[in-house]
Amino acid sequence: MMNKKSILAAALAVVLPGMVMGAGTNNAVKIPHYAASLSPAQRGASIATFVRKWGPYAQNMYGVDVRTWSSRLVGQFAHGDATNIQRSLARTTFEGAMAELAGVGHRSTDAQVISKLASPSSVRVGPTSDLLGDTTNDLVFTPIAPCRIADTRNAGGQIAADSNRGFNAWGVTDYLAFGGSGTDCGLASEHPSAVVLNVTAVLPATAGYATVYAGDLASPPFVSNINYAAGAIVNNNVVVALNSTGTDPDYRIYTLRASHYVVDIVGYYDNPHATPLDTTNTIASGTVVNGDDGFVAYAACPDTYVRTGGYCYGAQYQPNAFLLETGANGCVYRNNTGADITITSVGTCARVPGR
Repeated sequence: MMNKKSILAAALAVVLPGMVMGAGTNNAVKIPHYAASLSPAQRGASIATFVRKWGPYAQNMYGVDVRTWSSRLVGQFAHGDATNIQRSLARTTFEGAMAELAGVGHRSTDAQVISKLASPSSVRVGPTSDLLGDTTNDLVFTPIAPCRIADTRNAGGQIAADSNRGFNAWGVTDYLAFGGSGTDCGLASEHPSAVVLNVTAVLPATAGYATVYAGDLASPPFVSNINYAAGAIVNNNVVVALNSTGTDPDYRIYTLRASHYVVDIVGYYDNPHATPLDTTNTIASGTVVNGDDGFVAYAACPDTYVRTGGYCYGAQYQPNAFLLETGANGCVYRNNTGADITITSVGTCARVPGR
């Protein structure tokens, strides 16, 4: 009887030889959505579907060999959490799908699911890297609740044919100037290097395409992020590098034909940031009877805080009062002073800000 890994390897052996780079598939095997568990056969079907969907992107955008990449997925699909696997198949971006497999994904709230990626020449990936990770230049992805940052129906009007328009993605108090949200979408103090956008072409005049690209480029790259027909409403998720000079605009939209555009931001990439801990102290007092050992406990930490240490004072300066132990929960004193003494305990508590 074949084990899970054998079934997954067999699934890959069927998928890889016939996989056409840049093309989707219409015969992907579907599995029960969010089933509590997956059989070995279902796990095999899952990895086959996943590799068909993302193999072209991984190979052409990140320069990895699809066979090597897919073989490394076998362990995750053989032993990974069933829900994580199923969620990864529903994700509309490669980065989000990989995050779901790792158990740290954030469910997409987009109205539509992208079933087919554009060809390798039609996607500009923001964070550039030679591998699926970089020891010196990794960026961290942060998902956010979808927030509208541009809508040309509300401001600016259609983008004219064979032209572009610049927009800001972060560092503003609101996006009203671009027809978007009256809030800062939580990005006023951020400084991302790239953003993940859901870009929708609305009622273009005739068939054409659109390109989303960094605002500091002199001209749009010869690629397509959205292909549309006359009068259509069509969208796509785009990972776009932002203007590296720090000046306006952050990104631009080029359109071959006159069209309205709606842009929602769903996440961003930035350099890792260390988060300083939020600390506070708790203070409590207790009496140690003469001739006895006494325990003085730390006061409880506030909600959401965790004790990280502590100390006691008040008796160490008195003759014949001895600190026997400083433990996780308080201090033990021996009192041979001839009178009762008061000891004060100070607990140190910490948390990650915002939690």
